[in-house]
Amino acid sequence: MFSLSIIILSNIVALVLTNPIQEQTVDRQSNKNSLEQAFRKAEKVLNRYYYMMNSDTDHLVHGMLHLLMNNPTSFPFVPNQAMTIAFKNLEEKLGHDETEALAEPLLLAIEENYLNKSKQEPKVKLTDETREKIEAALDKFLDETDFDAHL
Repeated sequence: MFSLSIIILSNIVALVLTNPIQEQTVDRQSNKNSLEQAFRKAEKVLNRYYYMMNSDTDHLVHGMLHLLMNNPTSFPFVPNQAMTIAFKNLEEKLGHDETEALAEPLLLAIEENYLNKSKQEPKVKLTDETREKIEAALDKFLDETDFDAHL
């Protein structure tokens, strides 16, 4: 009787402990699926905008947003004022909800890219021996040359 209760208790504990792990993998997959759905919806919004273009500004805005959709990691290279103009133009043509639908996957992709970069380790790691050799070589170079202190 006692061993049976221990077996049942251990099974319950095992189920409770493994349940959050399963939920995490489901959450990750649902986040990935929701990101894909958000990008599909954003592409539809961008296609609708394409059919409403009637000025050079519209063509520039569409081109910039199209580039950002295909390569969200290039977002930091786009000036803030250009993004403001692009989203204002998009909002005038399609409305606030459509603008949000386009901005959401871009922001999620930027966040995901940032998280991936922060997890990456530096590509080059110097050993202590290498670091000491570099410091010794620099010291030797500075001692042998006429080093001007104001440079």
